[in-house]
Amino acid sequence: MKEAGIVAGPEKISVPPVPIWKNFDDGREILGFGTIFRKENEPKIHIHAVFGREDKVLMGCVRKNAGVYL
Repeated sequence: MKEAGIVAGPEKISVPPVPIWKNFDDGREILGFGTIFRKENEPKIHIHAVFGREDKVLMGCVRKNAGVYL
């Protein structure tokens, strides 16, 4: 994955949770899983993944600015 903004967990255990935002733009290997579903008659994708490059690893939910490359 070229770049993305992910949520890497809540700041603390609370309701509603306050997200911890992490971003990367250095191109990373990705291994993930997700679901495709309909919301208000539109398709939506929800993905959780692990993103790695060298010895840097992030894990979380893809939320914004996701870009891919080959």
